Amino acid sequence: MTRSAWTLGLALSIGAASAARPCPALAQVSRVAVLGLSSEAIDPATARDVTNALRHAATLVPEWRVHQGAVSLAQMVVLEGCAKPDLACLGAIAKDLGVDQLVIGRIRARPAAPAQATRPGDGDGRERATESAPKRGSGSESGEAAPEPGRAPAPRGYDVHLALFDAASGRCVRELDAHLPPNATGLDALRGPAREWILQLSRPLPFPETKAPD
Repeated sequence: MTRSAWTLGLALSIGAASAARPCPALAQVSRVAVLGLSSEAIDPATARDVTNALRHAATLVPEWRVHQGAVSLAQMVVLEGCAKPDLACLGAIAKDLGVDQLVIGRIRARPAAPAQATRPGDGDGRERATESAPKRGSGSESGEAAPEPGRAPAPRGYDVHLALFDAASGRCVRELDAHLPPNATGLDALRGPAREWILQLSRPLPFPETKAPD
């Protein structure tokens, strides 16, 4: 083999190896912690199930390496001695956990349906429900069952707010609001919504804008 042919073959082999190697910017791996959600007026088990579903969904993102600790945002705020979970506090949490990004959020119950309104009957001494109020046992259009006598009415679903905090930029780079129906309980029912939310949060960040040279 001549020297020129050998040189050409070496150049081609190097070029092929370079072409097969992914671009570092596109293959960047982020260390991510999914913190337990804050909850308002709901069963703690529901908040825990949503958090666990989010953690499982996060492990399916190829570019994420998920922190294995099971800690909540409220716990980390106390450990950091923060007055509130502001951006500075989130940065300190990310540093202590050794991660690049945090998935944080809250879940709260929607207020229960108002009590059934009544109006006077047609002179028979009884009161009857207004036409706008649902009949007992019929449930609502969303499939919610009417509350049993003596039992607190079930919430009309749950509102979920999630955010992705990026330690490098010191800000939340992704946020979303979602709703869960009241029957979305248990890990099996939550895997689908959690996967969709994590996909939205894990979208690649846009490249920073650069100004063309003068």
